[in-house]
Amino acid sequence: MRSPLPSIPYPPSRDGFWNPVTATINWCEEDYYVTPYVAEFVNTFTNAIFVYLALVGISSCIRNNHPRVFLVAYVGYMTIGIASVVYHTSLKYWMQLFDELSMIYTTCILFYAVFSHGKSLFGQALLGTFITGLAIFITVYYHYLGDPVFHQVMFGILTATVVFRSMYIMEKILRPKSTPQSKAELLDTQLLKKMWTLITCGLVSIAIGFLAWNLDNIFCSHLRHWRRELGLPWGVLLEGHGWWHLFTAPLIWLHSDDPFRPADILEHVRHTTPMVHMEPIRGLPQLDLDNLAMLNDYWNNGPVSLTANGDITSLPTWLFGETPDESGKLHNATSCVVITVDRGSGDLDAFYFYFYSYDQGANITQVLPPMNGLIEDTEHGMHFGDHVGDWEHNMIRFHDGKPTGIYYSQHSSGSAYKWDDKALSVENGRPIVYSAWGSHANWASPGDHVHDSVLLDYCDAGQIWDPVSSAYYYKFDPETSLLTSIFPPGAEASTNLTSFLYYSGIWGDFQYPDDHPRQKIVPYFGLKRYVSGPTGPTTKQLVRKRLFPDHPERKNLLQWGVGIYMSLYPCCFRGWRAWASGIAFIGLLVCIVLGIKRSLKWARARKEGYKKIGNEESIPLWELDYLDDRTSNHRD
Repeated sequence: MRSPLPSIPYPPSRDGFWNPVTATINWCEEDYYVTPYVAEFVNTFTNAIFVYLALVGISSCIRNNHPRVFLVAYVGYMTIGIASVVYHTSLKYWMQLFDELSMIYTTCILFYAVFSHGKSLFGQALLGTFITGLAIFITVYYHYLGDPVFHQVMFGILTATVVFRSMYIMEKILRPKSTPQSKAELLDTQLLKKMWTLITCGLVSIAIGFLAWNLDNIFCSHLRHWRRELGLPWGVLLEGHGWWHLFTAPLIWLHSDDPFRPADILEHVRHTTPMVHMEPIRGLPQLDLDNLAMLNDYWNNGPVSLTANGDITSLPTWLFGETPDESGKLHNATSCVVITVDRGSGDLDAFYFYFYSYDQGANITQVLPPMNGLIEDTEHGMHFGDHVGDWEHNMIRFHDGKPTGIYYSQHSSGSAYKWDDKALSVENGRPIVYSAWGSHANWASPGDHVHDSVLLDYCDAGQIWDPVSSAYYYKFDPETSLLTSIFPPGAEASTNLTSFLYYSGIWGDFQYPDDHPRQKIVPYFGLKRYVSGPTGPTTKQLVRKRLFPDHPERKNLLQWGVGIYMSLYPCCFRGWRAWASGIAFIGLLVCIVLGIKRSLKWARARKEGYKKIGNEESIPLWELDYLDDRTSNHRD
């Protein structure tokens, strides 16, 4: 029967570079039908999904400082992919063991991860001993038995145990005990719902893959016949074991929530009053984007701040900005400023500034352990570091019209990527940016991100926003520091609209004094509930050598101390390690003291040298100690 689709004949099995076959399983795919160097072509290259997703997981674990056991599990996951590649390439017995046993070992790691949750150190050690012994038993017995069915049964039992244990943890430990009340509990409930969806999809996927795996074995003769009828490339779709590789790939779900959307810059100015030392500046005309720079003349007595009208603790509606439509456009707000800086020699930097009327800082749920135990939650769920006004930005560097790198602003620092960096997502030539919940810090990927060593940012792909669909455009001259407006075709150039960019003051309230009724302070650390707003785009180092600003914000002593402590915490201060580190430190201190003492004694002796007793000196015999054999207790 001729194939109903355009195709080329499906080649038969043939001898190849790795012959003879020594594996106990030779899958249904014809051997060496594509190349003499790869025994099972489809079964080999479908493992690329394992390696790729493992690398994504490893990168996520390192970036977000996840527990080490999950990093090891992802390494095991990648090992499975690599082992499967070498097995299906060669069909050698030892490579088959490498493939199948790596599946067992990685599942054992996951077994330890889910069963060690909440266990004491002794319990974890006992569990580790048990699972190691089980892995050794499976290895030895499988090598002795040589039956692949034993491997499949043990792998299935371990996988099912991990899945059911995960379900138990989700329902009995993670799910709130009562109807969710707080924001954190609501988020936990939403996350659990997504986790159940993930597990359902995973079970369906693994069931389909496992079915394809076994159908590949049972109906091999029929599948080979049908593949020859269809020809290439369509016959590849009937490679059942290859489908197993694809259907077991993990799925990733993300977090979502942020009430503070992009805000209109002019509307923000209209809802504020310029103040110096919290006193309004008198005699000003109505302010807009064309005359805001006049406030720079009032800096003699202190910085000018665009202070919000009314009580910001009540969160008036204008602070929330505007939510973009489904296509990502704003209809009643201009929240973006684009500034290009020609650096010469074909280099150009394009800055994209995003404006929000309110920045909500972190609360206790966003503080990493063990520091969260040191911060007293004086008011349940109170955020600290809030401020009115928020300027965030990306900078894209071009060379001869082609993008070469991008910078993401994040709190007091940021991150930068080359344009071909695998961590950077680009869609239709445009980089993807994830704005963090509340803080609006810019990240290159969704998920949880650690900043300032101890705090978390939450990002997701919730609501799309195209900032340049409604933006102001400018050119900046590095030599003169002058800005020139760029008007899109068809726009009426009735005003320059550059004055607001020259304004050098604060785009929000100045930090309230400690005794102000709105101000709250976190004990010991001195964290304020409200801090000063940001300065504008022209203060963000538009002229820079690297993607990063040339003059980064300096850390204070407390920030340095917290950073060093958090970097050492996993290895040196977590749990029993704190006692071990303390003992080691005391021992080191004692050794240093004794070493200094011995060194001083040695130096003093060397300085004085050998002193000979003179002829006129004598030592009386009665001053010599001696032992009388007759009065001693010595026994031969």
